[in-house]
Amino acid sequence: MNTRNTILTVYSTIVGIAYLVYGIGEIFYSISLNSLGIFIFPFWADPIAGFSLIVVSMIFFTAAKHLSSDHKKAYMYIFVGILLAALLALTHVSVMIANWAECCLLLNEDYAEWTWFSDLNPAIPLFALTLPLIQPLRKIKWKKV
Repeated sequence: MNTRNTILTVYSTIVGIAYLVYGIGEIFYSISLNSLGIFIFPFWADPIAGFSLIVVSMIFFTAAKHLSSDHKKAYMYIFVGILLAALLALTHVSVMIANWAECCLLLNEDYAEWTWFSDLNPAIPLFALTLPLIQPLRKIKWKKV
């Protein structure tokens, strides 16, 4: 295994662990901890978003597994993981913009206490973790199928 694949394997594993931790945290907080009144997870709990984060983490773990054995398809797993992470982040940012419009432009009373932090989802800051994985993908010679 060359140095680039070793670095990508370690970093893909770190990104996968981060997505997995936040995904499991969102699911558990929405199911049980919220009813007990325990607030240990600083984000809005959504089991569907948590499941989506777990799916992205599994893609990064699969990329790390294939990178450790020097398979060329590992780079496609990284690409798909970055693409899904970007789509999740874009979806949550668009929800934040829609809620901002509901609060500030339409002056809806239901959103009177709304703040940007109340809609912050882990998919948005976690997407920033995937950005360093773009640079190694740009240096790969892609073959036409």
